[in-house]
Amino acid sequence: MTEKDILSTPKILTEVPGPKTSGFIKRKISSFTKIHPGRVAIHRAQGVFVEDVEGNVFLDFSSSVNAVGHNHPRVVAAIREQISLCLEGSGLSVPFIKCAEKLKEMLPGELRGGKIGYATTGSEAIDLGTRMARAYTRRKLIVSFHGLHFGEGTSDCSRLAGDYRPRYKGGLIPLVSEVVFAPWPYCYRCPLGHSLDDCNLMCLAYFDEIFESFSPEDISAIIIEGLPANSGVLVPPPMYVQGLRGICKEHGIVFLVDEVFSGFGKTGKLLAVENWNVVPDIVCLGKSMGGGLPISAAAARAEIIDQSDLLAHGTQGTFSGNVVSCAAAIETMKVIQEEGLFENASRLGEHMKRRLEELAEKYEFVGDTRGVGLMLGLELVKDREKKTPAPDQTRLIQERAYKKGLLISMVGRYGNVLRMTPHLVTTREQADLGLDILEESMSSITS
Repeated sequence: MTEKDILSTPKILTEVPGPKTSGFIKRKISSFTKIHPGRVAIHRAQGVFVEDVEGNVFLDFSSSVNAVGHNHPRVVAAIREQISLCLEGSGLSVPFIKCAEKLKEMLPGELRGGKIGYATTGSEAIDLGTRMARAYTRRKLIVSFHGLHFGEGTSDCSRLAGDYRPRYKGGLIPLVSEVVFAPWPYCYRCPLGHSLDDCNLMCLAYFDEIFESFSPEDISAIIIEGLPANSGVLVPPPMYVQGLRGICKEHGIVFLVDEVFSGFGKTGKLLAVENWNVVPDIVCLGKSMGGGLPISAAAARAEIIDQSDLLAHGTQGTFSGNVVSCAAAIETMKVIQEEGLFENASRLGEHMKRRLEELAEKYEFVGDTRGVGLMLGLELVKDREKKTPAPDQTRLIQERAYKKGLLISMVGRYGNVLRMTPHLVTTREQADLGLDILEESMSSITS
């Protein structure tokens, strides 16, 4: 590979989106929904950079799928080797078994001695996890949370979503549902009207109210996101997650954690909840697991999977646990371990958060800075005292960063959170480059 072939810095050659990209956007809208058509028609990607069809190069701070960077050479080599052997195989293939063993080796606590079930997407893994919880406990109710999301496209994910939008509720309203909703500790905007200094975790005490209406003996699971991403990087107090775990143990409720987005090192741990010294009964994984290929899994304590009796040959669906995806996942996990990417995520995340906090001191429209590891968010407001959301300013900063070669996401209940999720292979120099572009974009809306 020549130096010309290596993507190493943002480079904007045309207006963005350029004419070719605009053409692809029109073609996409003609065949698909016009909502979120995208803005980068990707030609190729390497590491932390993507190149569009015009030759514009962007630094990617919007990673959700690939923790180890785009087209990691070791993952690509593992895929090529497996393709040369076979594209599909039975549940007794070598990659199928080795992938499960490697995943269990990396999992915390009792999950390390547990069992797994493969699926293809994160949403399917959530479906599998909720079905296992209900089958294991012989109970029906699940407690979910207002404002959180648990995948798209399946009926169970739609019922669990604490968000009314069609992409989450999926046209299923009115719902005949066995899901109860609780308030998530969105501490910057406490749904119960408190501040973290004086709340005494009233959001946790809310479960007393739930148990007044529904017996704990009827609740199969409490499901949380390890770190809610699309809701705005809503970091919970550690004692809240620990308190939920205690409630589950006290009442025989399954503690079910969705780590589809936050798993595989984005927070500096394999699972985000490990940052609060908590181990789930069932954890759902996906996105980054396959290094870019589709694979997901639900891992659980052994007796949960054995007693639920829901898995045929360890899979949920024909293409679940595909051998090529398993080979990619094995190498992805090896790369994370051998290249010290958990440590890099923690170290680099602390550096980036300090710089974001400096921006918060400088710009009055930054209301809150939060995150763990390389899952970071800035919540923008029109007025710090009133905390009035500023979605227009958020969109403008995102757009100006894009035009300068930086990809960041705009998320949150009010569309006013800039979310940054760099790849685990991001260097300090690349992180600073991205934050410099972000600051330039923020500065430009004040001048």
